[in-house]
Amino acid sequence: MRIGALILAAGFSSRMGELKAVLPLTEKILPQTDSKAQLLTKETNALQMLVALYTQAGISPLVVVTGYRAAAIQKHLSLKSVHCVHNATPEKGMLSSIQEGVRYLSNISDAFFLHPVDIPLVRPLTLSSLVQEAHKHTTATSLPLLIPTFHNHEGHPPLIPHSAYNDILAYQGEQGLRDALAHFPRQHIPVADSLILRDMDTPDDYRRLQKKMEKRHLLSPHEALELLHIHNVPPKGIAHGQSVATLAGALCRTLRVQAEYAHLSPRAAVSGGLTHDICKGEHAHEKAAGELFRSLNMPYMAWLVESHRDIPIADQNPITERTLVYLADKYVYGASAVPLKERFGHKLALFVHDPSIQQHITRRLSNACHLEKHFFTLTGAHPYALAQKLLSMRYPCLRTEGMA
Repeated sequence: MRIGALILAAGFSSRMGELKAVLPLTEKILPQTDSKAQLLTKETNALQMLVALYTQAGISPLVVVTGYRAAAIQKHLSLKSVHCVHNATPEKGMLSSIQEGVRYLSNISDAFFLHPVDIPLVRPLTLSSLVQEAHKHTTATSLPLLIPTFHNHEGHPPLIPHSAYNDILAYQGEQGLRDALAHFPRQHIPVADSLILRDMDTPDDYRRLQKKMEKRHLLSPHEALELLHIHNVPPKGIAHGQSVATLAGALCRTLRVQAEYAHLSPRAAVSGGLTHDICKGEHAHEKAAGELFRSLNMPYMAWLVESHRDIPIADQNPITERTLVYLADKYVYGASAVPLKERFGHKLALFVHDPSIQQHITRRLSNACHLEKHFFTLTGAHPYALAQKLLSMRYPCLRTEGMA
């Protein structure tokens, strides 16, 4: 199935006051290391982000519809693989731009993503979810309109099948695409991506989007929970993840009082704690979780979770969010707090007749105890005491304020 993409960049940006497609956005590249590392940044804009999104996903053909200030738009398109279609009458509205794009795509694609340029932060995981669903259909003609949703709210980009092209081209009404496809079969695809709902029409929207940009490579706690539901993690697994997340977030907030650790992200600790066991039941489930996140093009999330079973501990390395996820997991049995020796004692008892496995378990216990002592030395707070306090409640509070 040939799946293309249509990026709409023909509008007047009247409410923004500036050309939305090329407004600067700063992307943070999060370090994936247990050593001290400098945070890197990359300057980009909405148009370049979307071109990169679809190019890296292997989506082709890739079409950008220009209109108002077309020359200024085209200056930011350097890839030969991007084809520009010009809408000479952008004042007729968005549907006129969509129709120009559909005319170009009609003979070279079986479906296409429709993406307004002012919704630039959509994650690769959304595209992959819709593409996977599309390939479940035996023919392109049987494909319904696929719409990504987050918490039952429709977002962008929809995946529009070839069988809808004629309806789009024939529509002459004034209500736009929604009315043109009002009677077309559709299917909602839940995704763990709230950024499908985030646009930038006004300067205030733009400022909010810049802040969201800083966290694009890290799931929010709400998105992490949605991902667990999408992957059918059972209630007991979710309860365990919530307990680990609650403790990991608390450990992070406690440690951030120290100037050396003020940069730590409670959001990262919480999201890593929530999703660390997303592949529980698979062989080497911690590595499988890392592979899952890398397949979703979220390497920082992979780094957070892929070593929660065992992690090298060295005095010269600072504590990171992933070491806090690792330590929090060691205090949580099911959804309850247990001391390290009791937690590892269960494992040692299981393998009492296998000295080689017992040796590995003893080493992991030593690592965890070393980290426990280091945390206490830094903060004066014992991590197990925090675990007892937080998890003794029947329904431990997963703190997510300020982490959306």
